[in-house]
Amino acid sequence: MKALAKNDWLRMLFTLLVSGLFTDGLRAAGVQRDSLLMVYMIGVMCCAAITHGYRYSILSAVGSVLLCNYLYTEPLNTFAISSPSDATLLVFFLIAAIISASMTARFRQALRESQENAQRAERLFREKEGARLEAERAQTKSNLLRSIGHDLRTPLTGIQFGSNYIAEHADTMTPGDVSRMAGDISDQVTWLITLVENILYMTRIDNSRLEVRRQPEVVDDVVSEAVSHVPALHDRPFRTDLPDEVIAVPMDGKMIVQVLVNLLDNAVRHTPTGGAIRLSARQEGPNMLFSVEDSGAGVAPEQREQVFESFYTSGKIGPDGRKGMGLGLAICRSVVEAHGGRIWVGDSPLGGAQFNFSLPMEVA
Repeated sequence: MKALAKNDWLRMLFTLLVSGLFTDGLRAAGVQRDSLLMVYMIGVMCCAAITHGYRYSILSAVGSVLLCNYLYTEPLNTFAISSPSDATLLVFFLIAAIISASMTARFRQALRESQENAQRAERLFREKEGARLEAERAQTKSNLLRSIGHDLRTPLTGIQFGSNYIAEHADTMTPGDVSRMAGDISDQVTWLITLVENILYMTRIDNSRLEVRRQPEVVDDVVSEAVSHVPALHDRPFRTDLPDEVIAVPMDGKMIVQVLVNLLDNAVRHTPTGGAIRLSARQEGPNMLFSVEDSGAGVAPEQREQVFESFYTSGKIGPDGRKGMGLGLAICRSVVEAHGGRIWVGDSPLGGAQFNFSLPMEVA
């Protein structure tokens, strides 16, 4: 506060000094005294604008009157006033200067309060927005944990049942029964691995740690590896349409495999048993286009953007009895966009949905 008051005193003295020097120059140029008073009036208003409080501007007004009386009123260089008209002029000047200074100071104070209110409102908005985002994060975590718990329970129950059944009835089961039960357990484990991979990917995406390590990958190899991770495809008419020639695309192979696994798993979940699924890849200009088609119910036009949002689900339970937790397609979009590509959904010639994503053939 002391430093602020000191600065205000210096500013007041500075405005008086500048006003005096300016009027002295105007007087030498032949400007009349009445016009010189206007210069001091402006100086008083400037003082009110650059200082805090009323006292500095009022003192500036008083100082301006004294300077005008001393320098420009007969008798010169004294504080005496010989003419009643000069006294009246100085009094009215003082009143006008005080009023102008008060109005300027009040306007400045109102402007300062308005700025403080705006800053306070902005701070409150940020705090409220932060609280809202924190609540959304907490809700997201709650949804994630609830979805994970629900999705883990189903395959774990199946694994437990199958393992216990084999352990208790191994002597009476045929080799075919054991093989079939072991295959079911393997499918459940594969699905769990996909779920855990998606959770890990989503954690990396949320923490902005999704690092894409591109290197040339053969399209046929990436597709083959993805298909091997979705054993449920063998229960449906499934085919792949791939280029005749060997094509290598710069990509993070593990990530793109996960994208294809998620799209194929999504197609299996929404396609009835016996429904057709097709995976194709072809070069279109500077991009490699991948498509996963199914013969399910398709995706309504108004949902085609929402399906790529985290935790968005259609609410439908697939033929395998599982309900997705809404992470797979969101991860697909994040991975594809991190590669500089894009992903979208449309209608499939098979009658269901067609999920497409493109990857650039060359890294920019």
